[in-house]
Amino acid sequence: MTLVKLFRKLLKTELLLAIIFFMIPIVLPLTSSGDLLDSISAYAYADNFGIYNLLLVLTSYFIIIDGAIDASRRYNVVLGLCLLLVALFPVLEWRWTHDLFAVLFFIGNTYIVTYYTKILPRLTKNIFKAIIGIGVVLFILGYLYICNLINNN
Repeated sequence: MTLVKLFRKLLKTELLLAIIFFMIPIVLPLTSSGDLLDSISAYAYADNFGIYNLLLVLTSYFIIIDGAIDASRRYNVVLGLCLLLVALFPVLEWRWTHDLFAVLFFIGNTYIVTYYTKILPRLTKNIFKAIIGIGVVLFILGYLYICNLINNN
């Protein structure tokens, strides 16, 4: 039995990810003197930036491992890489790169949750997919508009 299979049997990756995702918005303010910043990305510049990076990199690692182990969730490899790139490109120095990978991560997760859920009826799934599609189009149009404004100035 490989080490990865043993680790998966001992602790379900999904449970671990849920715990980490739940803890991120709690741990970051507690470790930065209780300061609430504008976004999770802003903690890259707080006193606890090491904890911010640790949590994002650890989470991306487990997402990638989950996708690599389970063939039915290969999409998690891409989502994990997007989260890793969010951590590697701080928001102030790499605004567009950071935002692009953050948006891809969140839209990807939203789509996956909507697509694979067995609870929602088909019509509701299609409505959610349409909303996600419209959101992506608006994001791209907004991005192109802002790039055009920057290039014209």
